[in-house]
Amino acid sequence: MNLFQKLVEIRKAVPYLQKNQDGYKFKYASAIALLPPIKAKMDELQVLLCPEITEPSIKEIQMEEKGNMKAFQRIAGKINFTWINAENPDEKLTVPFFMCAAQKDPARAYGSALTYAERYFLLKFFNIPTGSDDPDHFNKKTELENEIYNGAEQAGISLNQFKSRIVHWCGQKWRINDLNRLSNEQAFDLIANIPNFVKAVKDAKSS
Repeated sequence: MNLFQKLVEIRKAVPYLQKNQDGYKFKYASAIALLPPIKAKMDELQVLLCPEITEPSIKEIQMEEKGNMKAFQRIAGKINFTWINAENPDEKLTVPFFMCAAQKDPARAYGSALTYAERYFLLKFFNIPTGSDDPDHFNKKTELENEIYNGAEQAGISLNQFKSRIVHWCGQKWRINDLNRLSNEQAFDLIANIPNFVKAVKDAKSS
């Protein structure tokens, strides 16, 4: 497999993540829930993820704590995440991102910025939906409709034409001709393959 095919397989390792930790005025998905399945798949497929911090800055800011304004150290900067295929190190994908966090101690602020950046990079890069409810409540229909609509736009054909290709593919693969009958696992497999449908349409147009 090439790097991009491996990344698709890694994406399948975490189809949904429940927000299970309480933070300051919000719930968030913990790194403990996110990282182990992704790391296990990365090890299996021999894929590395290397962060590179650029243009870091530190600034003292005032933030409210228990009704009083206190001095905090804010760390911010650009960070590049580079995926590397260990079986072919020349095969790389670099994605620019941003990090930011504030703590009283600058060292802790730096660590928080790195932790948050890594967590949210992985969530957004792999399009992992999160929610505070049970994972079975994941809105599969809405997610599929959005991905199919975007795919049709990228392919430059009508929504009905693009959808008919997808339904035909599902019928061949799973003998399912109604997208609402797909399981969550099948839905994520379909979403992961939508770029292939887009490419097939564009290739057919150019031939």
